[in-house]
Amino acid sequence: MDAMNRSGYSVKGEIPNETEIIRMMTLNGTNIGTWAPGELERLLPSGTATLIPVETYLGWFGKLESERQKEVNERWGEPPGEIMTWDNETTGEEYFVIPNLSFGNVILTPQPTRGWLQNNTVLYHNKDIPPHHQYIAFYFWLKQEQESGGFGADAIMHFGKHRTQEWLPGKESALSSRYCWPAILIQDMPVIYPYIVDNIAEGTQAKRRGSATIITHMTPPIVAAGLYGNYTNLLETTSDYLASRGDAAVKEACKETITSECEELHLDDDLNVSLTNLTNVVFYDVVVELEGYLYDLKTDLMPYGLHTFGEPPEGEPKASLIITMLRDGYKEEVARMIGYEGYPNSRQVANESKLDNCTMQLIEEVFNGTHVTEAQMVVLNQSSDNLTAYLNNATGFSDDIANCTIEVNRTLDGFDCGYIPPSSADDPIRDPDTLPTGRKFYSMNPQAVPTGEACEVGQKMADALIERYQEDHPNETYNETYPKKLAIVLWAWAMTDHGVVESQILHLVGSKAVWDE
Repeated sequence: MDAMNRSGYSVKGEIPNETEIIRMMTLNGTNIGTWAPGELERLLPSGTATLIPVETYLGWFGKLESERQKEVNERWGEPPGEIMTWDNETTGEEYFVIPNLSFGNVILTPQPTRGWLQNNTVLYHNKDIPPHHQYIAFYFWLKQEQESGGFGADAIMHFGKHRTQEWLPGKESALSSRYCWPAILIQDMPVIYPYIVDNIAEGTQAKRRGSATIITHMTPPIVAAGLYGNYTNLLETTSDYLASRGDAAVKEACKETITSECEELHLDDDLNVSLTNLTNVVFYDVVVELEGYLYDLKTDLMPYGLHTFGEPPEGEPKASLIITMLRDGYKEEVARMIGYEGYPNSRQVANESKLDNCTMQLIEEVFNGTHVTEAQMVVLNQSSDNLTAYLNNATGFSDDIANCTIEVNRTLDGFDCGYIPPSSADDPIRDPDTLPTGRKFYSMNPQAVPTGEACEVGQKMADALIERYQEDHPNETYNETYPKKLAIVLWAWAMTDHGVVESQILHLVGSKAVWDE
């Protein structure tokens, strides 16, 4: 809203900060279930609810195809139904209640629920149940001009990983504005949809069925989870136990610490083993497994906080993300240069610590403007061509991440009917070309799939499928040892495998991929 205000939109009143806007939405900007009528009564005098007369709605509803009216009435009863409705006992008039926070020509409002807020999760993706009356009234109110009792919206911005409008009943694609509910409700209103860049599957649904113009935004920084507190101490103790040779007293002390720490941290439950009353041989094997488990926890990837729209990560979160994007080859090269042999090896605690420090220091030096070769000399007192290449990539990643500030301006470009450039969609770690965000992703680039490697995997999958069929039908005659029909579901996530499933299909129909130069 700050950016809209600076760009000339009519945004009135004081724009709240993050904490205040969450408080306002939670208090006066939420949908209310039928089981809490007192909350609806409390909302009405707050000035944050719009009342749509049911009589006005009936005029809008009556213009729908008779079959659409019939299916709504059969499922939810005659208008107005029970969801988010209020009767004025003084005048006898009935209203739909639309919670919203008004800032002049900009309003913040929750999308209506798919049901009664009692079992909403079940309804969320249900494409058999039509929208209820208040849901329909909400979208018609947004579109209708103020003279007709509506808000007169020029455009909608949907916020969230995905909403429910694109999952309403109707065709899968090429929707009809007369028969398919997503198109009936959205009408000709532009939909600007900030969307996390790695959710290609549901984002494709929003584009195909929700008329959405996608504006990609960053994922949270994805970083190595690391260890802390007693977990760090426990990993060191397991290394000491496994490394100790003849000192029985040290080994016994380590054993006692490992047993008590595991029980306190419930790691014995994770490993499904009791560490008490074990022979030394069995205990040693369990500690080997425990050490590997702790190391996996340390190196496993996890999101670091949340992404703020238009504000890419900086500092250590950004550096940690770039280390993750460089993948294990970067750490392998640094490990080689610091003399860490046998990487990765959780028992080499000192080398592990040194490696973590060096990989981070190198990135920080480059961030501070040090030339990539000089940065290696500062941190490692030596350099290599391989590490130079990794640090050059890190510089490019850093620039792309910094350019993700464009997310907000690209959203305004969408409102202004401007051009939104395209991009691929995926986790930036798997596909750094998705950065910078602030673009409109596509599901598949036919010029890039399938890759040669994907083609090989797809062929193996196809052959394995036929072999499995033949194993399951050992008594069939020769002509029946091959399936007559096959169905393969191309779920949108398959678009991120570089064409493996497409290659499988091509091989099954007897085709062969040919690449130009």
